[in-house]
Amino acid sequence: MKLPTENARNFALQMRQSLMGSQAQRARDSQNWDALFYSGATMDKDEAAIVNIVSSRIKTQAGNLFSPDHLTFRLEYGVNTPEPVLLKAQTAGSEISRELREADADLEFSDCVELALRHGCSFGQLQWESTDGGKTGSFACDAIQQSSVGVLNERAKSLHDQPAVMVSYSIPAEEFKTAVLKFRGTTDVASAFDNRDGSAATQMNDATRVVLGLNQPISSASTSQAGFVNILPRPPFIPSANSRGRQVAIDAIWFHEDDGTWATVYVVEGNETIGTDRWRNFLALDPTGDENKILAKRIPYFYVCPVPVKGSFFGRSMIADFAEAQDYLRRHTNGLDNILSRREDPSYVGFGAIQPAEIYRQQLRNPGGFVTETGPNAKVQEFAPQMPPEIFEALGVVAEFASDAANAPPIVQGRGEKGVRAGAHAETLMLAASSRERRPALRTVRQCGDMGDLALDIWRVKDASILSSKGGDFTAESLPNGFHVYCNGFTASPMFAAEYLNKISELVRVGAIGPEQVLDLINIEGYDLLRNALEKREAAQAKFLQEHPEVVTKMASHRR
Repeated sequence: MKLPTENARNFALQMRQSLMGSQAQRARDSQNWDALFYSGATMDKDEAAIVNIVSSRIKTQAGNLFSPDHLTFRLEYGVNTPEPVLLKAQTAGSEISRELREADADLEFSDCVELALRHGCSFGQLQWESTDGGKTGSFACDAIQQSSVGVLNERAKSLHDQPAVMVSYSIPAEEFKTAVLKFRGTTDVASAFDNRDGSAATQMNDATRVVLGLNQPISSASTSQAGFVNILPRPPFIPSANSRGRQVAIDAIWFHEDDGTWATVYVVEGNETIGTDRWRNFLALDPTGDENKILAKRIPYFYVCPVPVKGSFFGRSMIADFAEAQDYLRRHTNGLDNILSRREDPSYVGFGAIQPAEIYRQQLRNPGGFVTETGPNAKVQEFAPQMPPEIFEALGVVAEFASDAANAPPIVQGRGEKGVRAGAHAETLMLAASSRERRPALRTVRQCGDMGDLALDIWRVKDASILSSKGGDFTAESLPNGFHVYCNGFTASPMFAAEYLNKISELVRVGAIGPEQVLDLINIEGYDLLRNALEKREAAQAKFLQEHPEVVTKMASHRR
């Protein structure tokens, strides 16, 4: 796809309409899923449910699929890769793991997983915030729900397969000014903000000056200003000292061009465009302001969908599996509460009574109260609905249906199971019950690896720090291509943690791996300190054996 040179504005606005085709319905669906998640009732119901099974089941399943615990990423090369390269790759993997942990990217990815279970899929945004003149910086990660994203091909399997993607958000006006100057990369645009006639603009703060600058059409005397039109027709808003100013609604449209790179067009306030000539991919800007060819083929978003649906890019919400059960529980538990309240303080009906029924009610409500009636046929009767005898059994059956739909039988919830008599039996049942979640968990771990792959590509271009390894000093940019980043998520997902550790124990028992490999395979706090201490102990042992050869001889004789 390519942005046309003529009528680019109309093309961008029409593309926005196409990308928003199903966005409105997804937004409503997301509101319904969130209402069920938080209150146990859809948004068209007035009251929250007494029993909410949705929230606990979604949170439990999200934790089973992905529970970050000192998450690490590894760089994997092909066979016959030189050892110095592998040593550098190990150092780079540790460094990128530390960078993402400091940015809480693993926790944000957990939020993406929960959002994906609730809405069908979600997206993560990985950004680089530059410091020190653009040579170094740090990561920032956010979770984006699918109702904020529009795509052209709803049958595509990945973001990279999309011809165009749109992400809707809002930013303060003063940040919008900085973004325009940076991503357009021209000084002509700066004059649109700063060279205003009169003293009114100079009396305003930066946010208002931006609005005033954008409120005037810009001539097309320079090609760098092509497509820069009157994008904020509303009157300028003067923010108070305690606010960040006006929020500007922006739809960022990313076009996948024919050469594999991505370009952007921004639609502001829903009806005007800015920069309908080609914008640079801001993700791909290196510290010198040039566009990096590798990052120009990436976008700052990664796709998270634990349970995809064939032919549907946005997947299916897991809440849909037990929404009907939740609605059944909401209706009948609310009705049960109504019956109990009416039975707790019932009304009374008097038959053949001389006095008003309210008098009998007041007297009978008091402890030890009684009624005296002279009428021979007088009768006072409690008027309260009867409790349906099958209601509790029906609620229990529906709760079991919901647990089965969420793959949460009692054995998975830690409540035991009928007929279980031994721990080994319980462990076997646990593994059998978790089999339905193993594929979603694997898929989630691989998608987390995609985040690490994007992070490393960004890091190689944006960070010029020098790293040290046994293979020598190097920068991340100097690493050879051909690597794949994967997430060591077997310890991050409870589905695989116990099985994975058992395999490591077996490898140690048969002597296939040593202490160093064990530290590399598990996620543990203080990895660097433990690795350094292990190397010092091994060096001390080697020196001792070299100085005392008789010990080596004695050890060899014991082996025989």
